[in-house]
Amino acid sequence: MINKKDFLINKNLVVIHFAKDEDKCNIIVREKEPYHNKKYSRRFVISISYLKNSYSIKSFEIQSNKRKEEYKKIHSLKVEGDNSVDSVIKDLEEIIQGKLNDLPQANYPF
Repeated sequence: MINKKDFLINKNLVVIHFAKDEDKCNIIVREKEPYHNKKYSRRFVISISYLKNSYSIKSFEIQSNKRKEEYKKIHSLKVEGDNSVDSVIKDLEEIIQGKLNDLPQANYPF
């Protein structure tokens, strides 16, 4: 079972949205501080489908001004055939650390 605490994988992350029902789970996580020497913090949108046995993770750079936040897409990953918490967390960690690039990999069909 997926829990909000599962996505607090390091002390720089905070869960800002967590909603689940019988078909899916949607989580939005953001960094408290910019990662390493970056100028902006990032936002991660995780969608897990129980019906399709899949999940997606999208990352965005948060660009703020005095009036609103804007999001610049950095990375998008969709995995089919697996939606285990361990797999989602592993891929989220790799995206946060910059280990996954935007090129499709054999086991990650788009």
